[in-house]
Amino acid sequence: MEEAIEATPFSPVSWQLRTRTLSTSGHTLIMGVLNVTPDSFSDGGRFPSNAAALDHEAAIQYGLELWESGADLVDVGGESTRPGSHGVDEEIEVARILPVVKELTAAGVVVSIDTSKPVVAAAAIEAGVEVVNDVTALSNPAMTRLCADAELGVVLMHMKGRPEVMQDDPRYDNVVSEVLDYLVAAAGNAAAAGVSSARVCIDPGIGFGKTLHHNLQLLANLDVLVAAGFPVMVGASRKGSLGKILEEAGHPAPAPDRDPATGATIALAVAQGAAAVRVHNVAAAVQTTRTADAIVRAGHAATGEHSSSAPADLPVRTAIGMGSNLGDRQRHIDEAVAGLADLGNVVAVSSVYESAPIGGPDQGDYLNAVAVIDTELTPPRVLELLLEMERGHGRERRERWGP
Repeated sequence: MEEAIEATPFSPVSWQLRTRTLSTSGHTLIMGVLNVTPDSFSDGGRFPSNAAALDHEAAIQYGLELWESGADLVDVGGESTRPGSHGVDEEIEVARILPVVKELTAAGVVVSIDTSKPVVAAAAIEAGVEVVNDVTALSNPAMTRLCADAELGVVLMHMKGRPEVMQDDPRYDNVVSEVLDYLVAAAGNAAAAGVSSARVCIDPGIGFGKTLHHNLQLLANLDVLVAAGFPVMVGASRKGSLGKILEEAGHPAPAPDRDPATGATIALAVAQGAAAVRVHNVAAAVQTTRTADAIVRAGHAATGEHSSSAPADLPVRTAIGMGSNLGDRQRHIDEAVAGLADLGNVVAVSSVYESAPIGGPDQGDYLNAVAVIDTELTPPRVLELLLEMERGHGRERRERWGP
């Protein structure tokens, strides 16, 4: 009998939902897509209209099939957000999703609602959903309060612009850094409104206001997002970018035929530490994730992943938080960033944000930033050098506040 594999790629992460906690300690999580719409890019019209509404019974059955195929969540959406799409009234969206959500939750399915409308989310919460998957990253304060009060899990996704215009010449100076900044800021805003960071999952928004090059850059640098400390979800399934790659290679494929290409993105996401993938074909994704999980775990075991020091020739991607609330705060942050070059290669630096102190004596507000570096130093050596940098700026640690 073969030995069971217990650990997941990198360190297992947990994502707290409304009534349960999902963990990657067993496998990379899979979110199955259930679009109860007539116009979604891959499966729009799968549940044809009758005289009154979409075919809810067929949608419910399909949701159960996704669950039985191995989905950890089923993401129900009643409004297409494909490029060029236009929104629908909240009443229409509720009418599309509510019968489906009610039946799936009653059957024990863990359901996520894909919406940016508080009215739709409220109806879905009443029906038992565990997660709100918001393509606007809780930009609506009413949605944020709703998620906080209901103690839901949330997916914060990056989207540049609105669906109807988001693909009209999107531009970035550095797409990886800018998406990271946006998502970290969105998580901070959610936390300020009462959404626990333990309930937050982030999604770079492949195909949402991004060119093919932007999407490939994000998929190649998912580990930068992973280093921010939140579970990362990747939704590249059957996207137009994959279609462009296949067309340029002389093998054009319509959206439903892009599952092998989707599998490549899933494997790369798992290898970089993504916690979850959002897919149309759950059965195929189960095969891909389980195989990629096993390969990555075996590789880490062979290189001594759990030893106290990394191999000398293997850079380790590390996130470092910086803060200053005395003197010239901005200069201190800038000098700290410059000093990190002595520890390794600086991959990305977030924007600077301000926060009030937690605990301790009366003191001024902090300026904060997060940097991501690739270093060949061991964690104890990195900490030692960071403490030296602190002392160089005049800080003496006397008391420790906070977790």
